[in-house]
Amino acid sequence: MEIKELNIKDYIKETLLLTKGYKELTPIQNRVIPVALEGKNLIGKSATGSGKTDAFLVPAFNLINPSIDQLQVVIIAPTRELASQIYKNAMDYVKNNNDIHIKLFTGGFERKKDLTNNQAHIVIGTPARLKDVLIDNALYDISKVKTIVLDEIDMIFEMKFLEDIDVIMSLLSKDVQTLAFSATINGQLRHFISKYMQSKEIIEIGKKNGEISMDTVTEKFATLTPDEIEEVLKKITESG
Repeated sequence: MEIKELNIKDYIKETLLLTKGYKELTPIQNRVIPVALEGKNLIGKSATGSGKTDAFLVPAFNLINPSIDQLQVVIIAPTRELASQIYKNAMDYVKNNNDIHIKLFTGGFERKKDLTNNQAHIVIGTPARLKDVLIDNALYDISKVKTIVLDEIDMIFEMKFLEDIDVIMSLLSKDVQTLAFSATINGQLRHFISKYMQSKEIIEIGKKNGEISMDTVTEKFATLTPDEIEEVLKKITESG
């Protein structure tokens, strides 16, 4: 499907075509976006560098009604580096529609600072930080959230954030749309799926299907302690 054929708002098409310079959708975007636009729950499995961030940002921005001053989308990432990267991508859309407000929550909670100008249609952050903001300090009414995105959910669970996710999910509307992205489906993810995503579609993009090339992706493996993960991810992100 070509971008111009998507049933999305004009500013989103402008963002994809002009701001981001897309010529066509990537395979994961081509599969995920139409399903997500229908309001369905889904689990997306795809490789690094496949374009999944815009695969969930496009439908997220499309459903937002900027005239309603309330939180409508929550995006959770396992690390502050990934959350910041998603925020940077999301701000490209705001360049073409500054009526939409986004807040990034990573690091320690500073109530006075965070209470200042906290209007947001989208919040992006790490699990424990968002639990602090959304639940413990209730800066936003999450009962009206339309979509929650869990990026790299397998890593979220590996880093022992299942309890934080569980608390947030339990307080969302039963009709909330859940978009989860993972490299693998492990036992913890199966538990999450059975609890919160009884109705869903699983979309898997892989080289075995000839749908995506990994020739431009270099894979390296390292054995790390939990304390080393953030620092290594930061270095990888900064190196491009």
